[in-house]
Amino acid sequence: MMKPMGKRNFTGQRTTESDAKETMHWVPIDELDKCKAYPTFMKEYLSSEHNGVEHIITDERV
Repeated sequence: MMKPMGKRNFTGQRTTESDAKETMHWVPIDELDKCKAYPTFMKEYLSSEHNGVEHIITDERV
Protein backbone atom coordinates (compact mmCIF):
# COMPACT_ATOMS: atom_id res chain seq x y z
CA MET A 1 0.00 0.00 0.00
CA MET A 2 1.15 3.53 -0.63
CA LYS A 3 0.51 6.79 1.18
CA PRO A 4 1.34 10.29 -0.09
CA MET A 5 4.08 12.08 1.83
CA GLY A 6 3.25 15.65 2.77
CA LYS A 7 0.84 17.64 0.65
CA ARG A 8 1.89 16.59 -2.83
CA ASN A 9 -0.59 16.86 -5.65
CA PHE A 10 -0.92 13.39 -7.16
CA THR A 11 -2.79 14.31 -10.32
CA GLY A 12 -1.70 14.15 -13.90
CA GLN A 13 -3.01 14.74 -17.39
CA ARG A 14 -1.97 13.12 -20.61
CA THR A 15 -3.30 12.37 -24.05
CA THR A 16 -4.00 8.90 -25.43
CA GLU A 17 -2.88 7.68 -28.86
CA SER A 18 -6.24 8.87 -30.24
CA ASP A 19 -5.73 12.36 -28.70
CA ALA A 20 -8.35 11.80 -25.98
CA LYS A 21 -7.51 13.61 -22.73
CA GLU A 22 -6.93 11.44 -19.65
CA THR A 23 -6.82 12.71 -16.10
CA MET A 24 -5.18 10.53 -13.47
CA HIS A 25 -5.45 10.96 -9.71
CA TRP A 26 -5.35 8.96 -6.47
CA VAL A 27 -8.69 7.58 -5.30
CA PRO A 28 -9.24 5.93 -1.91
CA ILE A 29 -9.98 2.20 -2.34
CA ASP A 30 -13.38 2.53 -0.64
CA GLU A 31 -14.38 5.13 -3.28
CA LEU A 32 -13.44 3.07 -6.35
CA ASP A 33 -17.03 1.88 -6.82
CA LYS A 34 -17.96 5.53 -7.55
CA CYS A 35 -15.47 5.67 -10.42
CA LYS A 36 -15.13 4.05 -13.80
CA ALA A 37 -11.78 2.40 -13.16
CA TYR A 38 -9.73 -0.18 -15.04
CA PRO A 39 -8.86 -2.91 -14.63
CA THR A 40 -12.35 -3.62 -13.29
CA PHE A 41 -11.08 -6.18 -10.73
CA MET A 42 -8.74 -3.67 -9.06
CA LYS A 43 -10.97 -2.69 -6.11
CA GLU A 44 -11.33 -6.31 -5.02
CA TYR A 45 -7.64 -6.94 -5.71
CA LEU A 46 -6.47 -3.94 -3.67
CA SER A 47 -8.73 -4.89 -0.77
CA SER A 48 -6.87 -8.18 -0.28
CA GLU A 49 -3.46 -8.67 1.30
CA HIS A 50 -0.36 -9.01 -0.88
CA ASN A 51 3.31 -9.73 -0.25
CA GLY A 52 6.15 -8.80 -2.55
CA VAL A 53 6.04 -7.30 -6.01
CA GLU A 54 3.36 -8.30 -8.52
CA HIS A 55 3.24 -7.48 -12.22
CA ILE A 56 -0.31 -7.21 -13.58
CA ILE A 57 -1.00 -7.24 -17.32
CA THR A 58 -4.56 -6.81 -18.52
CA ASP A 59 -6.42 -5.59 -21.59
CA GLU A 60 -10.06 -4.61 -21.15
CA ARG A 61 -10.49 -2.61 -24.32
CA VAL A 62 -13.94 -2.83 -25.82
